[in-house]
Amino acid sequence: MRIFTLLLFLFCTTIAFAQKDSGAFLQQFKFRTPNYRAVLLSGNANGNITGGNNNNPLSFFLNPKLEATRIVSTDDVLAYYSYGVSVGYSYDKTNLATGVQRNSNFNYAITQAVTQKRYKGNKYFLTGYSSELRQSIYSSTNNYTLKDNVDFLSVGYAIGVGKGRIENVTDAQMAFNILNDLKKNNLLSGNFSNDDINGLAKTITRLNNTRLFDFRRKHIFELKQIDSFLNARRLVKEKSIDYFTTVSDNWFYAFNEQRKHGLEKFITFTPTVGINNRKTVFDLTPVDSTSKLSSKFIIPTLSIGIEKAKAISIKRQFNKALTLMTSYIYSKEKNSYNNIKDEFFGDNLVSSLYGYLEWSYYPNTRTNISTRLNNVVVWAISNEDLTNSSWLTFSGNYFVNYNTRVFVTAGGYLTVSGNLNADFNATASANFGFGIQHYIR
Repeated sequence: MRIFTLLLFLFCTTIAFAQKDSGAFLQQFKFRTPNYRAVLLSGNANGNITGGNNNNPLSFFLNPKLEATRIVSTDDVLAYYSYGVSVGYSYDKTNLATGVQRNSNFNYAITQAVTQKRYKGNKYFLTGYSSELRQSIYSSTNNYTLKDNVDFLSVGYAIGVGKGRIENVTDAQMAFNILNDLKKNNLLSGNFSNDDINGLAKTITRLNNTRLFDFRRKHIFELKQIDSFLNARRLVKEKSIDYFTTVSDNWFYAFNEQRKHGLEKFITFTPTVGINNRKTVFDLTPVDSTSKLSSKFIIPTLSIGIEKAKAISIKRQFNKALTLMTSYIYSKEKNSYNNIKDEFFGDNLVSSLYGYLEWSYYPNTRTNISTRLNNVVVWAISNEDLTNSSWLTFSGNYFVNYNTRVFVTAGGYLTVSGNLNADFNATASANFGFGIQHYIR
């Protein structure tokens, strides 16, 4: 009888652990917040300098970025607000036979996007808008192009319907990590349940919505609230320095990127209008020449798609999506080159099919690793141009300090393009980058 009881206990314990490890608690979590806000600061810089008797090239590149996010998530409404500002500056210097050539480029972009879904049961009605302002200022010495300045502005509005909902389950992952580490260190009074994970996850969601401008007081408040929940559930065996350091270690150094779970099907219609102005000054003999381009465009787009995010387990995530988009592009352009001016209209019907597969792995509370395979086929129907682009990206990040992470990215690209009545050509490329991210919540 004792052996049977022991085997039954081991079986039930194994089933309970398997349920936690299967990701069931992630899949059942509902992220509800009246006003979540966060600010992301990121940036990277790199440069190069070479000495000797060669051209002595010198280059420098800087690209800081600030992104603000606001989320409203209730049973009836799911709204995302995002605002971004990015600045880029590059400079290079090279010694040529004709003299020293200096090239510099300054650019900035301001973006805003709002998406709101109003739910009735499992179906929703979508509205939203987006805007983008970009400017680029380029100058050079001893080069064919002396100046090249570009101004761009676009505004779009979206309306659509859909079915299903994709939830943010990051807080449930954090709750499991805290409870699991306490369990590993024998600091809990017993096993923890999915209800315990869900309750702690909701506490974490509430903490992330609390605004205290004194970060020291905010940290104290957060730890006290987590401790209060654990004690209210009678999960803590006894207070000790091990208990405190385990909780604080997870909380301060494991702020992870968003994980999601759910399925959505959607149809959206998005008309976009914009302007694009460009002024280029060429270094020609006997006098400099100036080219000006002014373009106005209207692009209505119909999108039909499906997206699925699956939190397979506490360590594994799989996302996929497929979207068919058809756009009608109408543009009006005015060109002038010195005293020569012309004007023309253009239109095109473009259809594209975009899909991706994404695998993510979370080996511990510190690290996120992700691989994503993307493919898009674009068919310009009026021009009979066909382009297929495939790219594979790898990204990983690791904590530095509270809400601060370093990241690394790498990718490979392959594009095949051409006209249906002509030959196709292929191009391949690869890139690599790294930088730092800091979240202000």
